[in-house]
Amino acid sequence: MTAPGDPSRPSSLPQMAKPPIWRDERFWKIFLQILAIVIVGTVLAIALTNMNRNLAKQGRSFEFGFLANAAGFNIGEAIVPFSRDSTYLWAFTVGLINSIRLILVSIPLATIFGVVAGIASFSDNWLLRKLSLLYVEVMRNIPILLVLFIWYFVAFFSLSEGAEVNQISSFLSLSKKVFGFLGPPLPMLDSGGWG
Repeated sequence: MTAPGDPSRPSSLPQMAKPPIWRDERFWKIFLQILAIVIVGTVLAIALTNMNRNLAKQGRSFEFGFLANAAGFNIGEAIVPFSRDSTYLWAFTVGLINSIRLILVSIPLATIFGVVAGIASFSDNWLLRKLSLLYVEVMRNIPILLVLFIWYFVAFFSLSEGAEVNQISSFLSLSKKVFGFLGPPLPMLDSGGWG
């Protein structure tokens, strides 16, 4: 009588042969990832070599010294002083500050709109559910550039100039230079300082 773990005992399950490597799914996953890395690396190496060769022909080198040069352009909205004589590095900094301002406003508003639309889509009220569905489908299917144009040309240009303030409600006041939310209107900075 043989023991259960005895290797001389014939197995009741048939032993399956290992498939060849070209039919192994794990091999192809790894191989294709390595191939993609090699292709991307090769394209980057060719592009960088070509760029360095062309810069050497022109007597230039790859450096970030241009950041100290005068930008020569204005930035429309800046909460810090910026002029045509400011450097490119300062222009990047002003752009970063403007992006952070936009992020601080847009993420909370997008979260509020998304949560309200999501909750409304589970409502038992037929009209509310359909309005939520309409809002979601319209926002998904309109290109973002078109939405930006609508906000810029319709909403922004409809605001009053300068110190005139559009009182939207008791807690929101807007103009091209003033934004007030849950309190008194706050002046926005323009390129010359406080508006």
